[in-house]
Amino acid sequence: MLGANYLDMKWRDCQKQKMDNFHLLKFSGNQLTLATTVPVSTIKSKFKTAPGDKGATVYQGKKFAIENFYIAPSGDFLVAGQFTGSAFFGLENKFDAYQDIVCFQFDKNGDFKAQYGVGRANEDKASEMFEMKQYFYPSSDGSSLYWVLYEVKGNGNWYTGIPSPAYYTRVSPKSIFRQNHFLR
Repeated sequence: MLGANYLDMKWRDCQKQKMDNFHLLKFSGNQLTLATTVPVSTIKSKFKTAPGDKGATVYQGKKFAIENFYIAPSGDFLVAGQFTGSAFFGLENKFDAYQDIVCFQFDKNGDFKAQYGVGRANEDKASEMFEMKQYFYPSSDGSSLYWVLYEVKGNGNWYTGIPSPAYYTRVSPKSIFRQNHFLR
């Protein structure tokens, strides 16, 4: 549910602004151990999708919801989440909407390697109400990494009640990660 006070509305307006850079910070205990910045234009130039996927969106510099932060055996960092926005159902009910899927890859030194994108299977308003769960699993031979998405389908009559999520697994093609060899 969206906040209705002035400060919350002001904060939400700031979140809509496009930023020029993406910052990654790593802390160990109370110490900052890594700080890196990558221009949004660099992210756009290193955008990758699964073969045949037409629904993925490149990062434009706006806030997104982080669902998972994973450190691969090689030390590479993966930051996965969804772009966010707001939508209405009915005439007056505004809600936070979870939209396209995003994943950033940084090497162990904080250098940006790639943005991966996968198009969503369900783009209806009832499905946008729920954040998708995202996990990473190395293959048994260590040569690939599986990006497992728990795609959500909003169910129920959302005009008269609150929809409920139905999650189902969706595994990205391992070829989206295979070329990078960041597991070794």
